[in-house]
Amino acid sequence: MPMGYGANYAEVIQKDFIKEICPEELEAMERIIDEEEYCWDQVAQEGKFGEFENDKIENAFLAMKKAFDKKTGLELYINYHDNESDGSCYDDDEVCGMFFQVDGVYRYTEAGEKYKDKISPASYVSFG
Repeated sequence: MPMGYGANYAEVIQKDFIKEICPEELEAMERIIDEEEYCWDQVAQEGKFGEFENDKIENAFLAMKKAFDKKTGLELYINYHDNESDGSCYDDDEVCGMFFQVDGVYRYTEAGEKYKDKISPASYVSFG
């Protein structure tokens, strides 16, 4: 099977924004990460698929996510991208290592809402 690159997209937010929205939950998460001798990159590598190996870290993240989601109406996720092993020479370094992303940012226009069942978002990559 041939290998190629796929397109990815994320609405990225900074940790400082999370600190503004839910400082106690972020502080609790950081404390547990330290206690469990993890680093943010390790947490993100596990959390990007939602399968944390450490229950304390998973519970702390879920508490932070719940607080953030409730206060903003956006869905918080943690993700990880390694430009060296997962990326390509076309990576623009907007994300490297751990990052937070949100879903729920956009909504359909009036016309889009009317035909949303007929519209499918898609992405593609050209190789060459």
